[in-house]
Amino acid sequence: MDNSPGQPNTPAISDANMSVQMDYLHMQNSTLLNAHTDCIGVPVTLTAVDPNGNSINLGTVTSDSSGQFASSFTPTTAGLYTIYATFTDSNSYYSSYGETHATVASSSTSAGIPTPTAASVVSNSSLLYGILAGVIVAIILGLIAVFIALRKKP
Repeated sequence: MDNSPGQPNTPAISDANMSVQMDYLHMQNSTLLNAHTDCIGVPVTLTAVDPNGNSINLGTVTSDSSGQFASSFTPTTAGLYTIYATFTDSNSYYSSYGETHATVASSSTSAGIPTPTAASVVSNSSLLYGILAGVIVAIILGLIAVFIALRKKP
């Protein structure tokens, strides 16, 4: 989130949408007062480092008008992963980065290739744990987005 005195706690917005965002924030365009358009956020590059120290490029995502972003990937090794989110910079904001960690309990694949198994009953608790882990990762990535957006160029 932006920490400047003119628009504190607002998300980082792309340079292309900055004029619309400023008109909205400073009420300089009456058509935007009750109908704020969704602006495009900023690009964030995601990189994971697996338990063996191997770097995995997860790609670049774009934050939304609320400063949030998300991505998913399928790890192939169990253990602790470090995930880095990097914003290079723009005409309006300095560069910044954040990091978080996630533990993968076990991998269901061997060298990225699924292993065929006999049909079995999946317990609801396993599904709920998977959903919970996904929600936690999404929240952490969202917090990283907020951290990234906190840095603004003067």
